[in-house]
Amino acid sequence: MKMAVLGDEDLVWGMMLAGIRKARITKGPDDTREALNEWLRSPEIGVILLAGYAADQVRPFLSTVRKSRRLYPLIIEIRDESRRESNQSDPIGSERMGWTHGEGSHG
Repeated sequence: MKMAVLGDEDLVWGMMLAGIRKARITKGPDDTREALNEWLRSPEIGVILLAGYAADQVRPFLSTVRKSRRLYPLIIEIRDESRRESNQSDPIGSERMGWTHGEGSHG
């Protein structure tokens, strides 16, 4: 299975330098949804790396994907610390990994 990356120029070019060839620089929510739909249908994609800001733009769509209970491809959000609010957690990633939010959690 292959990996794909969707995000800004820095993320995409960095991941391409690391060897990921399926990559797209997102130009907005419609472009993000289009790329995700394409990669979700592709049997060769096993992991999608998604920039946090792009995930935020299509959060309802990602929730629908999560509810479908698909195992592959796994969508991993990559948060940019300069855009991240303090103590913000990733509910989709945490649920996929089986972690829960609340007292005693590290999210």
